[in-house]
Amino acid sequence: MKKQLMNDDLRKKKGEIQHLSRNKKLTKLKLLTGYDELVNEVGYRAAGIYLLIKYTNISKTIIHRYFQNKLGLLSALLHTTDYGYKTDEEIKIILSENEKDHGERLCIETLQSYFLLMISKPILREVQLLQITDNTNSIKSILADTEKQRWKLLELSIRHFKGTRIDFNVKATVIISFINTIANSNHNNTEITFFGLDYTKVEDQQTVLNYIKKTFTQAYSNKKK
Repeated sequence: MKKQLMNDDLRKKKGEIQHLSRNKKLTKLKLLTGYDELVNEVGYRAAGIYLLIKYTNISKTIIHRYFQNKLGLLSALLHTTDYGYKTDEEIKIILSENEKDHGERLCIETLQSYFLLMISKPILREVQLLQITDNTNSIKSILADTEKQRWKLLELSIRHFKGTRIDFNVKATVIISFINTIANSNHNNTEITFFGLDYTKVEDQQTVLNYIKKTFTQAYSNKKK
């Protein structure tokens, strides 16, 4: 009887822990979803903790417990799948699946995805500019981490072109800089224009996507010659 009561007690505690765990995940998801909507609507500077409390109806104590501060929220947000984040294990699997063509398709898709992400998420454009005046280097550190991950996805291409006359690193760096320039050319939520093109329009977006594809398809083709 005593043993049965102990087992029942253990099952009850286990159930409570699982319930708390589920609640924690749901609360964090609600906060990050709310913060994503808020920060892309009003901007990083305006999307403070108190505005997030009103927006999500979640207490300041809970927000600080899970994310500490605005930088913690920003870092957590940029490390979600909605912002293209992948774990090291996921990257390892992706690389192994793209060895056959030496990373050609992966390279193109990675940089095309980065372009589409930059023009669809105003917060990314804002923090790109904010890092210039970031005296604490906190935002730079967060962005550097996401940049590092992007280069990991280009590892197969880097290896493929190593020791050849084609400098893949320079090409990729130029494309990334080009994407950043486009995204930051007109910092508002409704219009992104650069050299007469409006990158909120699908046809103008396609122009860039085609350019990225052509650049690296040609590079891989030249490598074979």
